[in-house]
Amino acid sequence: MSEVRNKRGMILLKFLKIAALVVVVLVAGSVVYSYSLVKSLEKKMQLEPKEAAEVKKETTEPKKGEPRYILLVGADKRPDWKAARADVIMILRVDPNSKKAHLLSIPRDSRVEILGQGPDKINHSLAYGGAPLLIATVECYTDLEMNYYFQVDMASFSEMVDAVGGVYLNVDKNWEEGLRGTGIRAGYHKRNGKEALALLQPRTYPGGDFVRIKHQQYFIAEAMKQMMTSYTNIPGLASIVASHTKTNMDMGEMIGLGRTFMGSDVKLQTAIVPGKTGMIKGVSYVFPDEKAMNELIEAMKEGKDFPTGVEKRGASSGASI
Repeated sequence: MSEVRNKRGMILLKFLKIAALVVVVLVAGSVVYSYSLVKSLEKKMQLEPKEAAEVKKETTEPKKGEPRYILLVGADKRPDWKAARADVIMILRVDPNSKKAHLLSIPRDSRVEILGQGPDKINHSLAYGGAPLLIATVECYTDLEMNYYFQVDMASFSEMVDAVGGVYLNVDKNWEEGLRGTGIRAGYHKRNGKEALALLQPRTYPGGDFVRIKHQQYFIAEAMKQMMTSYTNIPGLASIVASHTKTNMDMGEMIGLGRTFMGSDVKLQTAIVPGKTGMIKGVSYVFPDEKAMNELIEAMKEGKDFPTGVEKRGASSGASI
């Protein structure tokens, strides 16, 4: 059981990295005025030509003034794997007019229909057909059209936190059970990269993965807020992040979205697609609560606050088949 918890914890740790890293790149583009640096960042983040052409077929060009939908993916490639898998899958909706953002997380073990493959874990679609198949699968599953794709390879979380000078986090009683014996300081303190990593490493929390994701969302919100008000070493940080990112978004669009996040008045809504965990023939899956998911997606489409209570209603353990 501890091995399973550790595996899930590492997946969820990666969840928080992506949103924070993407925002760093977007904001960096907004505050860096060197043309050569901007073009250098853009070149580092470009998809390979063949994959870029396929991604273009699956995504939709956004209209001026309308919200942008971005598929954020954390890719993990292990030595014994032939292809990378999507450890983290999130949809980010950004409305430049209202300065409101929605972040919806899809558990990577969600059992969905993958085009050409049949029912499987949604994260396997990246391994089966790369970014184009993952985009198509997510769009079919959520009925949302993606405008952009951001893929982040998992690396240098501690380096990122240190590059912004640390992140203030409040460790209260909600963290206690998962952090017993770690020596982590309680209270509101600035956390360096090593300490931030330790805070979000796999632990035992009542409520399991969904509680961990709540902690991650708290980290994301705090990291975004603090990075938006301090531009310490932004060019260096952007270069680190860009080296581990692949996207079809050009720097012009990044700069526009980055400016949306600047300041303290950005409203970020976060939610997780709830579901029940269960087994089929010895394989663990998350069986999504489609009714709850549709409520979250409708709120996202309309730019409204995510409904409260939806995640708790749908999250529980399921049976084995």
